Amino acid sequence: KLGCFLSGDGCYGYPTEVPWAMSFPNGLVPTLTPVHPTPLYEMVTSGSVAAVLWWRRERDAPTWTQTSDMLMLLGLTRFFIEDFRTYEPVEGFSITQYQIVAVGLVLAGAVIHWTLAQPKATPVEASKKDD
Repeated sequence: KLGCFLSGDGCYGYPTEVPWAMSFPNGLVPTLTPVHPTPLYEMVTSGSVAAVLWWRRERDAPTWTQTSDMLMLLGLTRFFIEDFRTYEPVEGFSITQYQIVAVGLVLAGAVIHWTLAQPKATPVEASKKDD
């Protein structure tokens, strides 16, 4: 996202008057109008997700928990950042293509979480030994 921000490639948000709005007069897709710097929003949220996951790394958690949490957190942050962008919604939906991908990430993470939460099956041979 740093490259997107520095090159002004057009993935920034819609026009705004917030104090941190930026214009990209020399960008690949130039704009003189102040816009939301969504690549910076993504850098901050992705860094925050990485910090949370790093902080939790030592916790006793099942394998794949960090992966499922990452998918869900990145999906959620991407879904909301897309609200600041000017991409057109997918026909028949009120959300953009990137938001659909973000929903897929959240669902994938939720499925992994759900799978990890299921009770483990006891092997038949182990239960016979207990009798």
